[in-house]
Amino acid sequence: MTGACRGKLLLICNDEFHGRDMSARDGADIDVRNIMTLFKRLHFNVIYHNNLTATVNTSLLLVVVVVVVVVVVVVVVVVVVVVVVVVVVV
Repeated sequence: MTGACRGKLLLICNDEFHGRDMSARDGADIDVRNIMTLFKRLHFNVIYHNNLTATVNTSLLLVVVVVVVVVVVVVVVVVVVVVVVVVVVV
C-alpha cells in the first residue's frame, strides 16, 4: 500500500511501575511492535514514548486535547461562515 501520511498516532506504553506493588508488563514490547507496524502500514506517523512519568503523561495528553479543541473550534467557525455567506448570497 502506498500513499500520503494519513495522520499521527501517539503511542504511550508504560510497562514498568516503580514504587508501586505492580510487576512489569511482560510482552508489552510485542504489543508496541505490532501496533507500530500496523499503523505505519496504514501510513500514520507513529510517535512512541515509553515509561513516561505521570506528570509527563498528563502534560502530553493535555497538549493533545488542546490541539483537538482548537481544530474543532476552527472547523465550527468555518462552517458558520460558509452558512452565513450562503444565506446572505441566496
